Amino acid sequence: MEKSILLVLLCILCGVFGASNPCDEYDSGNWCYETGYVSCPSTTPRPCQSGLVCEQWDVGVVYCVRPAEVTATAAPESGAASTPATSAPTQPTTKPTSAPAQPTTKPTSAPTQPTSAPTQPTSAPTQPTSAPTQPTTKPTSAPAQPTSAPTPKPTPKPTSAPTPKPTPKPTSQPTAAPATVASGEWPNGPVKAIYIDNYCWDAGFNFTTLVDAGYNLIILAFFVDEVSWDCTVAWGEMTPAEQIGTIDYAHSKGARIIASAGGSTDTPYTEVTGLGYGQSVAQWVVNNNLDGMDFDLENFGMDFVYGSLTTAQVVQWVCDATNGARTILGDSRIITHAPQPPYFGAQFGWDNGYGQVYALCPTIDFFLVQFYNNGPTTTYETIFVANDNGASVTQMIASGIPMEKIVIGKPVHTDDIGDDTQGYNTAAELNSIFAEAYSSIGWNTGVMGWQWTDVASNTEWINTIYP
Repeated sequence: MEKSILLVLLCILCGVFGASNPCDEYDSGNWCYETGYVSCPSTTPRPCQSGLVCEQWDVGVVYCVRPAEVTATAAPESGAASTPATSAPTQPTTKPTSAPAQPTTKPTSAPTQPTSAPTQPTSAPTQPTSAPTQPTTKPTSAPAQPTSAPTPKPTPKPTSAPTPKPTPKPTSQPTAAPATVASGEWPNGPVKAIYIDNYCWDAGFNFTTLVDAGYNLIILAFFVDEVSWDCTVAWGEMTPAEQIGTIDYAHSKGARIIASAGGSTDTPYTEVTGLGYGQSVAQWVVNNNLDGMDFDLENFGMDFVYGSLTTAQVVQWVCDATNGARTILGDSRIITHAPQPPYFGAQFGWDNGYGQVYALCPTIDFFLVQFYNNGPTTTYETIFVANDNGASVTQMIASGIPMEKIVIGKPVHTDDIGDDTQGYNTAAELNSIFAEAYSSIGWNTGVMGWQWTDVASNTEWINTIYP
């Protein structure tokens, strides 16, 4: 029986079946087939974008790549290339589905032991939407400080970076005149940021949907090993006219669209210079008409080190990457960083790594701080006053980070992080906590959500936090 299955599989991959459909034998996976590819169980062939051909890299895994990239080094399972589509679709339709280096969850490097279960969602209180007014949702009593011992901090990953499957690399030269960089003050009110990863491949998806849902900072994830993945691939496959049209629409609604480099699987610190890393991604950003870039740099160890790199060397690498990006992006485009709270900690051995970075590189526009997967930071007290990481908003301010640059990052759904006791709050809870933060310390910078999954839940989330 096993031999029979293997023979059938080999026949499919070699294109022997001809007119028969691979979904007759297999109920899942992507397969090069006739003039394009199918994604079982759907039996409808889908063409690759104009100029690309279907290439079988592994069992059930196909990519649409440039013909020049179909080489003898491809996996032996490669199937026949498809006939390219005659015109590029307005939105991407082809997704590299199972490359090992592709991030599926943004932060994974700092798991901690749960101490309490999250509060279930409740009805949303109200809160100001633009110029803040005195909130009415302040809790009647301050939440208690956590009594558990300091939670474990992120530990460094191996120094070798993950090797993704071959995919089209971004071109180094722009293909059309870049979009006009938006002028004027931004944002007009709190930052309402959202990351989008693999969900940009959903049927009927359009990037303007995120703007219409109420977000003013759309972050396309991720660049890994300086190679675009998922939503950065999707954006890069749009024509320059489509990119510019989408950007112009976002600007008309007071929103910006940027690309993120890094993620929980990326460790570039010993693979490339910080300067080269920042310039490489920033050049792609400019060539593809985006409004800026985000650095989601993770996997640092205690004392803000990585492998053989000392604290000072890591600080310099991050600063070099930031400055390298700034030389390409200029002053009018956005640069954000998305560190985990311990990287700001001045206690428990973290040496205030990101405080040192900001002292050297003060041109960072916002810090989208990941208040999740780093302990149960789910109350006003633990987010804004003090926590076991030594990195609440108040403690960050004391280390030199301006309050108006500190954005609170939170998971949108309970399954967006590995352990929902490690930082998950309902949108109604965030509305109440943010109201108390404004009343108590004047903070009203904004929120970052990981991640976009669908219109209904993501629209409700941001409009409950900021009605």
